[in-house]
Amino acid sequence: MMSARGAEWMQDEIIKKMSGRERLAIAFELNDFARNLIRAGIKKNNPSISDADADQLVAERFMKFM
Repeated sequence: MMSARGAEWMQDEIIKKMSGRERLAIAFELNDFARNLIRAGIKKNNPSISDADADQLVAERFMKFM
C-alpha cells in the first residue's frame, strides 16, 4: 500500500508531465464537480428552491473562498 506522501509525489509527477491545456481541463472539471456537488446538497436540503436561487447560493458559497 502506498503512503499518502508517496501518492502525492506520484500525483505531482503525473501533473508535471501534462500540458497546460490538460491541467486547465482538469481544473475546470474539478470546478464543475464541486459546483454540482454543492448544488445537489442545496437542492436536497431545500427541495422547493428555484434553480436560480440554488445557483445564487452556489455562487455565494464559492465567493467565500475568494
